[in-house]
Amino acid sequence: MGRDNSLRTKSSTSLRTLQIHLRSRKCSTSTTASSLIMRIAEITNTSKPATPQQQRMTTLQQQAKRSQQAVKQERLRQQQQKLNQQRAALNKS
Repeated sequence: MGRDNSLRTKSSTSLRTLQIHLRSRKCSTSTTASSLIMRIAEITNTSKPATPQQQRMTTLQQQAKRSQQAVKQERLRQQQQKLNQQRAALNKS
C-alpha cells in the first residue's frame, strides 16, 4: 500500500507540473491542454479491480450503513408516532 501511495503522489505531482508547464507556455487552445490533462489524470488514476474478498467487505460495509440508516429512520418514525398519540390524547382531554 505504501508503494501505491507514493506512486499516486508522484503522478499527482507530475500532473501538477504538467499543468503549470502548459499554463506557462500558453498553449494555443486551452481545450487541447485540458483534454490532455484530463487524459493523463485518467491514465494515472486507474486502479486494479477489487478482489472477491474486497468486494464482499465493501458490500457488507454498505449493507451495514443501509441497516443503520433504516434503524434510525424507524426510531424517528416510532418517536413521531408516539408524539402524535400523545397530542391526540391531550386534545381529547
